[in-house]
Amino acid sequence: MAGSAENEGIRVLDEYVCNAILAPKVPPADPNKQAVNEGLRLVEEFVIEAGSDSAAEGKADDQKRDGMLTELQRQRLEGMTRIGKTVLHKHKDGGGYRRMGIVEDEVYVMVNDYKHVIQKIKIECGAYWDGSQYAYRTGYYTYDAKRKRIVWGQYTQFLTEQEYKELLSKARAKGWAIF
Repeated sequence: MAGSAENEGIRVLDEYVCNAILAPKVPPADPNKQAVNEGLRLVEEFVIEAGSDSAAEGKADDQKRDGMLTELQRQRLEGMTRIGKTVLHKHKDGGGYRRMGIVEDEVYVMVNDYKHVIQKIKIECGAYWDGSQYAYRTGYYTYDAKRKRIVWGQYTQFLTEQEYKELLSKARAKGWAIF
């Protein structure tokens, strides 16, 4: 292969296949323990399809960066909800959690691979510190970096003026008493 880089301990056998060359101090593998790798874990999987169209690959990578989802991924993301679930806030001192209430309703807008939501949360008993029966939480769901799991966003939301208007209009259409 032209222009191959030199990597200590790795020998290029073919354009896509590599084999490790053991250092003198490393004992050979025990054939009875093949496929057992104690103490090792898969961190990243790298797959190359032979004969693939590099232009198509570039387009797929661009779609991932631009937040394009498959139809199934989009349906899963849109279906993600916390309605009926308890909202907990972590105590800053690390001493557990405080129950804030139950998600009674939510509205959302989809922006690329983000489901931006406003959750309507009903206190479980009594009222909040200011006498309110409801509190509202904004946030978003998205896929993790490998697009395997849907997670609650940990960063500040970013919506354009029009996207935020659409989200608020959905809450208003449901008759939420915040307007």
